[in-house]
Amino acid sequence: MKNRIKYLVGAGMIVSVLALTPIVLAEDSSTGTDDTSDDKTTSTTLKQRVEEHKNAFKIKLDSAEILRLKGRCGSAQDKIKTYRENINANVPARVKAYQNLHNRLTSLVEKLKAANIDTATLEQQLTVLDQKIKTFSEDLATYKQQLSDLKDIDCTSDPDGFKAALEAARETRKKLAEEIAEIKAYVKDTIKPTLQTIREQLKAQEDSDEQ
Repeated sequence: MKNRIKYLVGAGMIVSVLALTPIVLAEDSSTGTDDTSDDKTTSTTLKQRVEEHKNAFKIKLDSAEILRLKGRCGSAQDKIKTYRENINANVPARVKAYQNLHNRLTSLVEKLKAANIDTATLEQQLTVLDQKIKTFSEDLATYKQQLSDLKDIDCTSDPDGFKAALEAARETRKKLAEEIAEIKAYVKDTIKPTLQTIREQLKAQEDSDEQ
């Protein structure tokens, strides 16, 4: 009876975690619109960050590009402001799914260890997943800071700075998309098979105990 309870506890938790993975793996066209974390805390000023972007992207607009940007940047900033407000207002579906998966995996590890099940591989994978989620969260905070900077830059007096900040935000958005893909692949190709293996081991152990 004890082994039966141990199997049910372990298998039940695994089923619960496996049921969550489709949410984590779900496709989403957004890369930064599902978070309610605070903006990145930074000790640098807007001017310093803009100069860093200029140095990084070596932006030097010609007279025609400057004239064109000055004519468009005001409306672009309005759109950026609205987009950023939407980021802060939207339901944190993706990050919440990541957090839920982490919490359930952590709880599963504890229950499996209490049942004397080897969790070394799963624990290693959880550590890797945590780092991927941490990197994503930090870059997401950076992206939100960059959007905030874009709406605050005086784009008519510093068009080079606005263009450089825009390129920095685009690069961060690209990184976020890549990180989402990495997390998705890691859950699907690494963690999920491990959970399936543990589930099969528990079932085999139960079958053996009943013979």
